[in-house]
Amino acid sequence: MNPETAMVSLLDQFVRSPFTASLLLGMDPDEDFMEIEMNNPDLSGVAIHDIHLPHDVLILSISRHGNRLVSHGYTRLEIGDHIAVVGLPDSLAEVEIRFEL
Repeated sequence: MNPETAMVSLLDQFVRSPFTASLLLGMDPDEDFMEIEMNNPDLSGVAIHDIHLPHDVLILSISRHGNRLVSHGYTRLEIGDHIAVVGLPDSLAEVEIRFEL
């Protein structure tokens, strides 16, 4: 990755979406990031919008078989998905338990 390109991309992201950029830059000291591997067979094939995550948890990305997915509410989870999430620590612990059962 080219450092100049990375800086331009980060600045562009900050202008377009200050909230997302603040998450990436860690401006909210109360929030944490976590990557969780989804291993709960009860959630396999379930759309994200049907899982009812805590309100302070945001799914940033889903990686499946090494490929990053553009996730939205209709994305269906599969066993082995790697899910990057951000939120308050207690809520992340709850999500981790649900996904890793």
